[in-house]
Amino acid sequence: MKKNRIYLGIVAFIFAFGVYQALRRGGEDFLVFYHAGRLTLDGLGQEIYTNSPDRFLYAPGFAWFIAPFALIPWAISFPLWCLMKALSFGVMVKVLTRRFSALSVLLGILFFARPLLNELRYGQVNLLIVTLSVWALDSLFVNDKKAPKKFWAWFTFSIAAVAKLFPAVLIWIPFFPYRHGRADRLSARLGIFCGIFTLVFIPILTQGLDGLVLMYQGWQQALLSKGFPVETHNQSFLAFLFHSFSGETFYSLMRGPVLHDYTWISVPKSLLYSLGMVWSVSTGLLLLVGTYFCGIKKDFRLGLILLAASVLPSHLVWKPYFVFAIPLAIYVAFICETRKKGMPYFILGALLINLSSFDFIGREWASILEAHAHYLWITLVLLVVGLKAKRPTALIAY
Repeated sequence: MKKNRIYLGIVAFIFAFGVYQALRRGGEDFLVFYHAGRLTLDGLGQEIYTNSPDRFLYAPGFAWFIAPFALIPWAISFPLWCLMKALSFGVMVKVLTRRFSALSVLLGILFFARPLLNELRYGQVNLLIVTLSVWALDSLFVNDKKAPKKFWAWFTFSIAAVAKLFPAVLIWIPFFPYRHGRADRLSARLGIFCGIFTLVFIPILTQGLDGLVLMYQGWQQALLSKGFPVETHNQSFLAFLFHSFSGETFYSLMRGPVLHDYTWISVPKSLLYSLGMVWSVSTGLLLLVGTYFCGIKKDFRLGLILLAASVLPSHLVWKPYFVFAIPLAIYVAFICETRKKGMPYFILGALLINLSSFDFIGREWASILEAHAHYLWITLVLLVVGLKAKRPTALIAY
């Protein structure tokens, strides 16, 4: 249909604009990946956590998968990285358009356009993981009997997910059999085992077993050393608690080096840490329960909800991480579209996400919204809507 082509054309334009911004003045995070890949090629893989333009916080094996990009000059490598993300993004759009509609895909992408553009600008890996997640879920819940497709979908997803850690909980889904077609999941499970094995042990090729152990110790130290960033850009639940109830002042990127007070009341830090721990444990357990029901019910919709919720247990959630919620936003847009209600509230949420920067509402109000984690709360509303909604008639597990 002509309208569908227009909708998807707008999606392509948004992505192309993000890539243009990245190529013009971005790529800072990809530079970290590129440098780690260069170290592995030079036989210095053990230095990826200590010798970096910024902090490299991914599994050691991820540097080996990035290494081919480091074989070529930066001026070519970064555009190739963007091209790879564009191709994978196109696959995700195709899958979600088939499952929902072109209009809902456009609306869902517009909902989180700002995190998407930031992700593209910095050259991050989050969007690639999102697209691999959708591909893996779709391959598992489509009864096409194509074992190689399921294997490679879950092979690539498991590598990306374990390297980033956030969405790794989804790898449990194929291990919960449903009543019919248990054999369909064997290829997915094999892909997961092969993917994780490859990611974990590929550094042995150049570092040996002792070097592998040292690298994982370095990864552990890198994760521990990042601590708990309290600048307002952090949208985690624990950061919200500290910004709102610690009685302290905090740094906001958009307001310069001056500290600002965003707290409502002051409570002991020990209580805030305890509440944060309860939040992380409870949301983590809910994610595990969700993977069980997603697996036994062949629920693609629930898989998208779990993908969006995978960042919730973390104490560190930067704004670009909300690209993990793009598929959920597409599903919620589809609910609004098919039921002919709720769209004004959906649009309001999109405006709060995309027009809450200092460019539109000024630095003071933008930093206040940011400090109180409005990205987090809006995403939680989407999660509740997605969980409560009965499956629309057009949404049938293939």
